[in-house]
Amino acid sequence: VKLAPNSVVSFSVSNTGMIGEIIAGEITTFSDSLSIKTIDGSLISPKFGDTVSPTGVVKSAGDDERDSTGKCIDKDGDGKLECDDGLGAGFYLPLFVAAAVAVATVYIGMRESDSSPVVSPNR
Repeated sequence: VKLAPNSVVSFSVSNTGMIGEIIAGEITTFSDSLSIKTIDGSLISPKFGDTVSPTGVVKSAGDDERDSTGKCIDKDGDGKLECDDGLGAGFYLPLFVAAAVAVATVYIGMRESDSSPVVSPNR
């Protein structure tokens, strides 16, 4: 685990893994077998690299955001800008264009084909 400055966390070990109880600060987990108990008593099972606060807010690794000017802000402080790592418009727009081209190709092919029915001989 990685503790933020001024964090207050206690750990206990059981047969199923470690449980951390967070009172203040933030804890970043580097294990899938760690559960975090928040100040309201709920139990969170964060994924590898997730950050948990006492209120249970989970920030996943790569949670960088864009500000009002569109500039990517390194909110998770890892030195990498991950604003465009998700499946945003950059992924769906080319997919939509490819689907539209395929539909148009089929439509034009059907319009220009011979309209007489094809009959197969019986065997």
